[in-house]
Amino acid sequence: MPEQNDFNKEFLDLFIFETGKYLDEADGILLTDEKGKEFSEENINDLFRIMHTIKSTSAMMGYDLLSAFAHRLEDLFSALRSAAAREAGLGGRVFDLLFGSLEAMREELKRQPGSEEGAEAFESLTLQMAVVLDEMKNGVAAAPAQSPATEGGEASVRIFLEPGCAMANVRAYIICTQLRQLCAGLKYSPENMENSPELAEEILKNGFTVTFPRGCRDRMLEAALAELYVQRAEACPCEKEAEAAVSAPRRERERPRAENSAVSGKPAANVINVYLSKLDKLQDIMGELVIAESIAESALFSCDGVSDQAAAAMSRLKKLTDAMRSVIMSIRMTSISDLFHKMRRVARDTARKLGKEVEFLAEGSDIVADKGILDVLSDVLSHVVRNAITHGIEGADERLAQGKPAAGRVTMTARSTGNGIIITISDDGRGVSLKRVLEAAREKGVAVKEGVSYTSGEILQLLMTAGVTTSEFVDEYSGRGVGLDALNAAVKKMRGTVSMESEEGRGTSFIISIPQTLAIMDCIKLEATRTLYMLPVPDVYKIVVPERKNLLELPGGAQKLLFQGHTIPLLRLDGVFGLEKSGKEFERGIIVVIEGEHSAAAIYADKLMGQQRAVIKPVPGFLQYFGVEKIGISGCTILGDGGISLVIDADAMLAKGEEALL
Repeated sequence: MPEQNDFNKEFLDLFIFETGKYLDEADGILLTDEKGKEFSEENINDLFRIMHTIKSTSAMMGYDLLSAFAHRLEDLFSALRSAAAREAGLGGRVFDLLFGSLEAMREELKRQPGSEEGAEAFESLTLQMAVVLDEMKNGVAAAPAQSPATEGGEASVRIFLEPGCAMANVRAYIICTQLRQLCAGLKYSPENMENSPELAEEILKNGFTVTFPRGCRDRMLEAALAELYVQRAEACPCEKEAEAAVSAPRRERERPRAENSAVSGKPAANVINVYLSKLDKLQDIMGELVIAESIAESALFSCDGVSDQAAAAMSRLKKLTDAMRSVIMSIRMTSISDLFHKMRRVARDTARKLGKEVEFLAEGSDIVADKGILDVLSDVLSHVVRNAITHGIEGADERLAQGKPAAGRVTMTARSTGNGIIITISDDGRGVSLKRVLEAAREKGVAVKEGVSYTSGEILQLLMTAGVTTSEFVDEYSGRGVGLDALNAAVKKMRGTVSMESEEGRGTSFIISIPQTLAIMDCIKLEATRTLYMLPVPDVYKIVVPERKNLLELPGGAQKLLFQGHTIPLLRLDGVFGLEKSGKEFERGIIVVIEGEHSAAAIYADKLMGQQRAVIKPVPGFLQYFGVEKIGISGCTILGDGGISLVIDADAMLAKGEEALL
């Protein structure tokens, strides 16, 4: 049996996680209604249900401020159930108030239960709510609440949870607490379930019973079926009534929560919540297993006379390791739709505060990526969306004068490339002035050479430099030149790339290319002067056999390679990493061509030593002190013989190739 403190922490974590999901659901509903410029009755009922649930569970967990505020929001949604109130012309104000309320509730979840830190924010929002409610009720009579029938006696209902529901005893207690808000005098069995983890299995198998005044029966059945993780609810046989088991699906809607049973009555797929830290640990163990397998394989085949049985066993082990790796990677994969949702909210809030009308479009929500990658992107892509609306989208008058629609448009798309994902954020605004970017870069002391003709891509990349900004003022959204620099640094850390395209008067696009996962990658092994280096397979464009006739010698010692009708810089690994030259004839080596968005380069090595799955680790801190990342190293990995190999940074190599030709 787990310790009580561990149990309470798990209970609290479950509450915070699910309340966050409820707030995300409310966010999505409000964004939909705001776009349609009205509240739908169905959505108001859903919002009321969400606040009712948060009110009950927050009180139980000691978040009294959150519970009281959710109760105030219940009052607001109750008033909005009146058609006259919904048409009272308060739409814009109400939406602003509600979005602000959701943010305050999210902030409260970051605090400890019982904290009074958020009292001032909630008080301010409550006063605004009181004004809105007063205006709504001015001539609008609220519909009286329905009271239950006054039939005598008691009724009982048995409630069954979905298979796989985590902490079933806690979930059952939460449901009972919420149902008690609807009908006084409710009792439940088994008793004391909230403090009895050992009852979880029994409740999951046999359900739990709630007993209440008979007049509440219909409302109880309906409310029970609306609860999260409830599979079905049925009248107890002891009631001697003819009603059949009640089981109805919830209304279908895209929501970040578990789906209920289908109409056919078949149970939904089992789903459990798992701490991300446990998945991280599992992934680390998988990485160590890959290393151990590589070492075992190397040791086995270094021996003379390996038996067929041993070779077959090693082959079987590799297949099982591959299968396990695929499963673990798939567990960490999550839909990019949550990222789209957050960016839609960022766009809405930014446009609202700047007084601009902006339409946000999203395409590719079915794409999946590692949750760790999406969490990082969630923070840094906010800068891009704010940039698009702050700097890119013009005001309505300016747009109309240019023959554009009054409302600007920001489009976010995601597509899979097989080994990675490309996310594009575009706007139809004023674009970027290349001249102004060069001026801003010079003002910040960035090395921009006079008289040199830079491409538009090279000029736009200057905006990724810390401190470089075209904004002439500083506000809460822009002006310090750190947002795009943070984006570039975060994406590079994930071995991705960021590029920009812009046309004055037409708009700007940011193209972010990232791998789907970072943990384990297939790499090719390159040898230079008896030293092994790894190059991730996704970075490889083509492997070429060297021919002397394609080698071009330039003044100063630089070299170029004639490749597919073009010349590209040639980088020798021994020269890049300061190794002793092997003295091998050029034709006896190997060339690997790598390609970026706007450039390509050829890497020359002594040998291609095959391919290996590599667990890529960050470069140790003491090596970072010597600047290894600047010379083209992105990480390191353990080889089959237990040695360490450095991982080549393809982007750094491309940059070195361009520098060599200047």
